[in-house]
Amino acid sequence: MIELQTPSLVEWLVTDRCNLRCRHCSTWRAGEQDESTTAEACALADRIAALRVFTVILSGGEPFIRDDVAEICGRLSSQGVSVLIPTNGCLVTPEAAARLVAAKPSSVQVSLDGPDAATHDAFRGVAGAFDGALRAVAALQDAGLAAVGVSTTVSALNVDKIPAIIDLAIARGVRALNLRLCMPCGRARQDYAAMVLTPRRYRRLLEDFVRWREELRGRIDLATVEPLLCLVDPELSRAGADFEGDDFSGCGAGKTGCCVWPNGDVSPCAYTDQFAGNVRRDDLGEIWRTSPVFRPYRRYADLVQGVCASCEHKRICAAGCKSRTYGLYGTVSRPDPMCWLAADHERDAAAGEGGGDA
Repeated sequence: MIELQTPSLVEWLVTDRCNLRCRHCSTWRAGEQDESTTAEACALADRIAALRVFTVILSGGEPFIRDDVAEICGRLSSQGVSVLIPTNGCLVTPEAAARLVAAKPSSVQVSLDGPDAATHDAFRGVAGAFDGALRAVAALQDAGLAAVGVSTTVSALNVDKIPAIIDLAIARGVRALNLRLCMPCGRARQDYAAMVLTPRRYRRLLEDFVRWREELRGRIDLATVEPLLCLVDPELSRAGADFEGDDFSGCGAGKTGCCVWPNGDVSPCAYTDQFAGNVRRDDLGEIWRTSPVFRPYRRYADLVQGVCASCEHKRICAAGCKSRTYGLYGTVSRPDPMCWLAADHERDAAAGEGGGDA
């Protein structure tokens, strides 16, 4: 496999601070970090642009809690970097929306985790969060941003309400909706057992996603970065037919993208706390090219082991989401815990061992 000399995507957590208390927050850690100053942020933006990174996600925390988020966005977009900004929406006033739109982000995704205030606000931990999200969608649209999207974090608490969330997004004129699964990290660790889907329910969600995507084509664009989508999406499965040797696709963590934390730490993904270096001490390009932390994420033999080695989807899936695996097992060299094929194999193996003892 040919390794990228620079990441194609950087998720940049510009702050740990947030105005909400979401149950599923992946980036929350005890105490606020020493986040970058505006000058430091602009310098890093220039370096990211010089590395020819295609896409930067300006995330948090809540990015709009920083007064300079539009300035950071403009610094990147003016140098040809595509900038995506996720937000809970509550701080997006008409004035803030106008400043941001002038900075030319590629898209803004407003978090919407329920089709009503009761569901969304319970998830987000603050009353009024639902109304704030809807106001943000309207403010960004009124400011002239065409690419206003919605991002939904799926858990056992809202998975059955996804169709209603999609209907609400369409009714509000939203162009795109992104689904992502609650991850075992940050504050979510405290309540993960209550939020995690079973592998079988997860499979049904992905099957529904493929169906919804086709049925709603032309009305709203549905997207997800879930690596296990290839197990139910024939187009993705066929895409890996020609892979051989060390070639593989799968999760992009540490392989095509990385994350920069508020204090400058660099990790393979926003959902892992394995740190490869710090941009306040080291160059981001050098960290990307030389840190040993990234190596297991880039080596097929390190990722695809055990039951995954005999799976027909192994080249395109590469054992699924590495951050989810690391979050639960402390290693990337195991099957994705959401994989129903691996779960069935483990169940059958356990049943066989039990039968042998009888």
